[in-house]
Amino acid sequence: MENTHTLTHPSTGAQAKINFQGATLTSFLPTPTSPDLIFVSKNNSWADEDAIRGGIPVCFPQFGTELWGEMKQHGFFRSNLWRLRSGNQDDHKKSENCPKLCDSVSCTFVLTHKDIVRDCAGTMWDGTRFTAAYTVTISTNVETKKIVLSTNLDVKNDNEICVTFSNLLHTYYSIGDYRNIRVKGLEGYRCTDTMKNPTRDEDKTFLWETSDVVVDGEIDRIYHPTDETGGCIDVVLKRTEEEKDNVRVFASGSVEGVRKDLSVVVWNPWIEKSKRMSNFGNEEFKNMICIEPGIIRGGCELQPGSTVSLCQSIEVRL
Repeated sequence: MENTHTLTHPSTGAQAKINFQGATLTSFLPTPTSPDLIFVSKNNSWADEDAIRGGIPVCFPQFGTELWGEMKQHGFFRSNLWRLRSGNQDDHKKSENCPKLCDSVSCTFVLTHKDIVRDCAGTMWDGTRFTAAYTVTISTNVETKKIVLSTNLDVKNDNEICVTFSNLLHTYYSIGDYRNIRVKGLEGYRCTDTMKNPTRDEDKTFLWETSDVVVDGEIDRIYHPTDETGGCIDVVLKRTEEEKDNVRVFASGSVEGVRKDLSVVVWNPWIEKSKRMSNFGNEEFKNMICIEPGIIRGGCELQPGSTVSLCQSIEVRL
C-alpha cells in the first residue's frame, strides 16, 4: 500500500492517492475531514501480481473477457506498474480563462509496451506497441460549489497496423448502507442484465424505463446508450436521502477527437458472489457499488497513430 502517489488540492485540502500498481486510484477525500468516497477492500493482498480490488481500476485493452478469452479479465493495464511522468510535479493551475474551475492540481502516470511484465504474453496484444497516459486532476467549481475528481485515460496506437480494444474505468464507490442508495439517470438506456443474459445477446436487451437503480440482490447490468440518451454518461449516485451527499458522475469518450458512445456498468456482487471472490470480504458488498463507464459494446478499432480517450469526472459538494 506504500507504493502510492498522493495528490493534494492546495486550497481545499482534498486528497487523492494513486497506487503505481495499475495506476489505480485508491482513495479520494473531498475535504480533509470527509469520509473516503472510494471503496477499497480490506482483504487486498497488495501483491504485485494481483490487481487491486476496489479503487478505480483501469481496464484495457478489454472489459471482462468480451474480446479474448486467453487474456486476463479486464486486460493487463491494471496489473502492471505505471510510472509517474518523468519530471512531473503536481501541476497546480489557477484558471483565468475558465473561472468556474478556479484552480486545479494534477499528475500523470504513463505506461508503454516496454513496461509490461505480466498478463500480456501470448495474447493478441503481445508485441503491440502503445503509449498510455493516465491523468488525475482535482479541481473546484465555484459556480456549483463542488469539488471535481477527474480521471482521463489516453492510449495511442504506436503500431503500423490497426488494433482492437474495449476500455472501462471500474470505479468502486464507498457507501454507508446499500439499502439507502440509488443510481439515477439511466432511464431510456438499453439494458443487458448479465444475471439473466450471461452471453449478452443483443436481442435480449430491454429498455430501462424506471428512474432508479437499487441494490436488492446481485447486480451486473450494462446500460447502452440510445439516440434519445446520447453517448455521454451523466448519472447521479444518491448515497443517502440528503442531497448534499449526492455524487454526480459524468463521462465521455473519443477516438482522434471523434466522440464514441459510452456504456456504463452498474455492479454489486451481493452475498454469494462476495464469498467466492478473492481479495474481498464476505460482508463488504454492503458498503460499495460500482458505476463503470467505458467503450465496451464489442471491439473498437484504433488505427495506427490514433489515440483513444476516456474521461470521467466525479463531482461532490464541498
